[in-house]
Amino acid sequence: DDRVVVVGIDERTVKAIPEPMTLWHAHLGRFLEGLRAARPAAVGLDVVLPDRSYESVAPGLDSALARGLIVTRAAFPTILAKTADEGGQPRPILPAFVAAAGTEPGFALWSPDPDGTFRRFDERLGEKGEAVATLAGQLARAAGGKPRDGYIDYALGASFDYVPFVDVLAAIGRGDGEALARRFEGRIVL
Repeated sequence: DDRVVVVGIDERTVKAIPEPMTLWHAHLGRFLEGLRAARPAAVGLDVVLPDRSYESVAPGLDSALARGLIVTRAAFPTILAKTADEGGQPRPILPAFVAAAGTEPGFALWSPDPDGTFRRFDERLGEKGEAVATLAGQLARAAGGKPRDGYIDYALGASFDYVPFVDVLAAIGRGDGEALARRFEGRIVL
């Protein structure tokens, strides 16, 4: 779908940001706030967020991300990604972030085929085959669609539009709202 744009965390981005990814709260908050004027249809934050506060490590860190989530709620929905721990249990996200987002997080999990390849999409990932909210499904719903079960045909369609996270931060830093709007307006940003 050409409405989807992937903002990637590539090697150049990791080298450009001095803190470890675990402490990128302020960068993620600035990213979200920078997208506010671009008005994407929805944003999926497909990064593992902490289950506890980092305020004791860096005061203001949690509030920087929470602020980004709160101030953008009126402009677009942000869906947070949930994962599972080593035992297969849902790994919690710091409740302040979930409350700030104001949306139900979705699992960033897929069920692989026996050979380890992901060829199917299905929200029935529960222990007894029950449907659970997935990141992809929550994004589809937030953008006005409905997730459907099915096979993924990797040969169909063009690649997703891609932009490095560091390039988006640079555009935000320059105040280049026109470039951000051209890239993200009305689109699903992952």
